[in-house]
Amino acid sequence: MIEIVIETLGEIVVDLFLMIILKFNFDKRFEYLERRRTFPSYITYVGVTVLGAFFGFLLSTLIPHKLLPTPVFPGISLFLSPCAVGIVMKLFGGWQKGNQKKATVLATFWGGALFAFGIAFVRWQMVGKVN
Repeated sequence: MIEIVIETLGEIVVDLFLMIILKFNFDKRFEYLERRRTFPSYITYVGVTVLGAFFGFLLSTLIPHKLLPTPVFPGISLFLSPCAVGIVMKLFGGWQKGNQKKATVLATFWGGALFAFGIAFVRWQMVGKVN
């Protein structure tokens, strides 16, 4: 049971760290794209998921093994990690709006959750899946 908690917390911390890096590095680019909004918003969410998958691939190639032994419920991080990251990013987006800043797609529940799901899914496929 403790392995599940530690693994989930570890993935949440890594996902949030990547989200913070993305948020500060790509904020201006996302604001520009949202101002131009020539494409439907669902394509933005697909793009965020693909970007998360790309970072999941990079993370899996840098750390090509499991960090902890196989948990009791394999794949639980596919649900818990995106939900936790989505909640934190929603709170961050609310904080930004409270400080008169425009929140981008990454600072929403779905943006954060889909980014974290992309990371978790690719990582699960590459190193976490029980064969």
